[in-house]
Amino acid sequence: MNPARLKKHLIQSGKISPQGIMKAEDYAMTAGVSLEEALVFLELMSPGELGEALSELYNLPYHPLLDFSPPDRLKKIVPLEVAEKWRVFPINFDESEDLLALAISDPEDTDRLMTLEGNILAPHRISYTVASEMEIRKAIDQFYKGKTVEEARDLELPEDFTIIPEEGQAEFRPSLEPVKPVSKRILLLDPELNRARSIRSLLENEGVKEVAWAASIKDVAMMLKKGSFDALLVNGNIFSQDGRWLQEINVEKDIPEVLYYSNFSPLLLGQAYPYRQLADALISTASFFVSWILKDQPRCLSEIRLCARYGKLLAMRLGLSEAKMDAVILASWLSVPELQHSIFEGVRTPYSLDEIINYGAALKGGKRRVEAIVYGIVKTYIDALRENPEISRELSRARDALVRKFPSPEDRPMVEAFLRLVKEDRFLKDIGRPSGTILILDPEATMDTAVTLRLLNEGYQVELAPSITRAKEILSSSRIDIIISETNVGDGDPLEFCRGLKTFPESSDALFMFLTSNNAPGLATKCLEVGADDFLQKPVDPDLLALKIARYLSRKGGGKAPRGVRGSLRDMQFTDIVQILCAGEKNVAIHFESGREKGSVYLQGGEVIHAATETHSGEEAFYELMGWTDANFQIVPCDTFPERSIDSSLMSLLMEGARLMDEASQGKDAEERARGEE
Repeated sequence: MNPARLKKHLIQSGKISPQGIMKAEDYAMTAGVSLEEALVFLELMSPGELGEALSELYNLPYHPLLDFSPPDRLKKIVPLEVAEKWRVFPINFDESEDLLALAISDPEDTDRLMTLEGNILAPHRISYTVASEMEIRKAIDQFYKGKTVEEARDLELPEDFTIIPEEGQAEFRPSLEPVKPVSKRILLLDPELNRARSIRSLLENEGVKEVAWAASIKDVAMMLKKGSFDALLVNGNIFSQDGRWLQEINVEKDIPEVLYYSNFSPLLLGQAYPYRQLADALISTASFFVSWILKDQPRCLSEIRLCARYGKLLAMRLGLSEAKMDAVILASWLSVPELQHSIFEGVRTPYSLDEIINYGAALKGGKRRVEAIVYGIVKTYIDALRENPEISRELSRARDALVRKFPSPEDRPMVEAFLRLVKEDRFLKDIGRPSGTILILDPEATMDTAVTLRLLNEGYQVELAPSITRAKEILSSSRIDIIISETNVGDGDPLEFCRGLKTFPESSDALFMFLTSNNAPGLATKCLEVGADDFLQKPVDPDLLALKIARYLSRKGGGKAPRGVRGSLRDMQFTDIVQILCAGEKNVAIHFESGREKGSVYLQGGEVIHAATETHSGEEAFYELMGWTDANFQIVPCDTFPERSIDSSLMSLLMEGARLMDEASQGKDAEERARGEE
């Protein structure tokens, strides 16, 4: 079954809301189950409703499999080993027509159907019905293996069930009134199944739907390896609340917040906001205040933004969780020493930012957190870049600087991953930007000023001239598209300089803008009269200036066309391309070609909005392209986009795509093993 196609059908047919699908996908990834199992477990659909939906999707009949037992003659035609290996279940056999009716989960798996018809079940003719793989598996367990399949049932709380109150508090009896669902993933640790079921019922009544059960510490470790959880809910009567038992959980990831039965009433009663919403709000608040406080320190602010961007990209490339990625981003924004003890001093976060920002402690034998190493690698590179800007083009020197700081073999893969990221970012960063050369004629202009940094970030080449004499030298040896001039220059009159340039044909097409701190009456009129294209007062809004320049170049043809690039997926992976372009908030189309196959992905403002191949569109096409490894690509700027067919976030797309690729790989391995056994 194609999960992306099923998901699209369920949403378009109105059977399940997009929010319900997102909940099911989250649970499927957390619990390591299929989408169809998650839909049934969360009671978003019954097995029968799921079967009817598959019937509509594939235009094949659906027959409930658990309502009748197939006769023995059917089991002889389709023995247990065939049913299990090929995931099929016999429905009926018409002897007069020699026609076998068979339930399958994926009618589009032509290889499997051809094998069944040509070899496994030959010489019988076969007709197909459709059912979910989960229902087929349960039918095999029940009617072939004799296992009992219990129907899901609502569980009632025992009459005397109460939550253990904290000392000094009155006994708490929760209300069972239905409330809005809470977006939390809870792992429940309790050896007693019936009690665990009751607590799960309580949580479901309070809106918490995603609850996994562990009967032992060993089970907890296993489930933490399979997925992530927001909280670990523990029976405080059995497991000591001093937390010593936690030492028995040997996993490489952080253990979620531990809540004992005496301390989980706030979780049930409080309707928490989704993590993503809170994290985005916190990061946005930090970036706003830091940008405002450092508005007069453009170079420092530029470095912080670069640190946050590279930190996010490296965390994504290393496959870190959302929380760890957010910790790196927030640490980047709050890395200015004078800010750490001022406006954010009283703000509590779950990230222990001091351990990340002070990453040197981890290098000296302190607590070693991967977020601290990621932040430290990026910060070390940016410090080196400040000392020598050319280091971005000389990655061997960047490697030397990073290895000196992070000599441990354990850190070397992260260093190399980061250097590859920097290389690919340089390759892609100028896509869609209009190129051109700008001359700034101003005695006070430096490469650290806000205007210069903004123009450099927009992709322009910037030349500085403190005098008219130096400006003439630059003009004689370089092609200049725009001149931005102050009106107060020591060695001449910039207005006459402008008039002179506009007189000669070879320089008249250069756009001339005055940007001055002089507010004398009538000055703007005089500047425009001598031929200037625009007049602006300091301090200028960098966004306004960048917009004016882009429009001037577009209208007058001063700059080159927006840039695009070509490459091969053998050199740069699909996921890396999309991550970097999304982080750069690009408006681009990425066209792929692999032999006779073609596909495209469209990004608008850094969001994936559409994907298409010759056989699929939307998310299905995106997942198909994720699997391409030997294709050429072309990335081109785009200002006209197709209708949106993808609403999921990039993180969701990449996680689901990786899961599908992993399932496909496991399926191929299983088939190869089966062929070997034959």
